[in-house]
Amino acid sequence: MSLRTWLEQKMRFPGRWFIGIALGMLAADQVLKQVQRVFIPLGKTITVIPGLFYLRSIQNYGAAFSILRGQMQVFYVVAVLMAAFLIFFWLYEHPRTPLPVISTALIAAGGVGNLIDRVVFGAVYDLINVTFFPFAIFNIADMCMTFGVIIFGIWFIFFDGLTELSSKKRNAAEKSEQGAEGPRQGAETESDERP
Repeated sequence: MSLRTWLEQKMRFPGRWFIGIALGMLAADQVLKQVQRVFIPLGKTITVIPGLFYLRSIQNYGAAFSILRGQMQVFYVVAVLMAAFLIFFWLYEHPRTPLPVISTALIAAGGVGNLIDRVVFGAVYDLINVTFFPFAIFNIADMCMTFGVIIFGIWFIFFDGLTELSSKKRNAAEKSEQGAEGPRQGAETESDERP
């Protein structure tokens, strides 16, 4: 089976996959942050791979990758909008293929993971720092959000996501037109039968 065939085949129990992936990544994010809070004081740096990979313990008062510092209200609005998008997408699209299921699960895990930090601690704990991505220190939740959006975009553009959404809109419009034509045809039949 080719990769594309696997990516396009329908999953059994996609809702369970969504919940499992989201909860698994959320748990990984929160466990790592708890380890950071207990064992790695703020400001401390641990070298994992010299010149490549470091653990730098900081608190981030901004969004992913330290943008929008101090704009807490913005984050709450974004969280509500993201939740509304995910709910609407699952209710409207009913995704069954791997890419939309995995991507939305990652987005949900990343959003909830950082939201927990902001609500409980007033800031997000960041730890991961790599030299080929030097301008930011991030966490597992940031990675989930980033990869989730990228995977969703790949599905939408290259795996008929846009086509599927357009097809559903077209089918809904056709059903609506057929429903409107039914009463009109009935009225025309009655008028023809009158003397």
